[in-house]
Amino acid sequence: MLDGRLILITYTGRRTGKRHTLPVQYARSKDELIVFAGYHWHKKWWRSLLEQSTINVRYHGNWFEASARAYNGDVGAIVPAFPDYLRRFPESARVRGLTLDSQGNIADQRKLEEAARDAVMVRIGILGPEGQRRGPGPDGKTPD
Repeated sequence: MLDGRLILITYTGRRTGKRHTLPVQYARSKDELIVFAGYHWHKKWWRSLLEQSTINVRYHGNWFEASARAYNGDVGAIVPAFPDYLRRFPESARVRGLTLDSQGNIADQRKLEEAARDAVMVRIGILGPEGQRRGPGPDGKTPD
């Protein structure tokens, strides 16, 4: 199922306290993984991450503990990482009315900022397998 475009994230619901696991598309931006909540007005999962939260991420076949935070329309937080996501998923740029140039950059900064105002991005602080503490999977057990 995880074809290199998806990761699994496990988070704790803010109201129920229940653990939930879901697959999400991601892109790497510097030392973070970034996820955009598509059709965020219909979805609620990202609201559990409006405060800095500890989650578990299945990334490159291993579970890792990571920190995550959702940004809703925060241009300052979203714009720097947005192009990395759009280069990885150019169809997402087209849906938002953005055009990538031959180097994969967004030429119209104003349009990029407008798109960011209507986006929810989750920034996941995971540096990758080396040096990261392995975390528990969705069952709460830490792998050997």
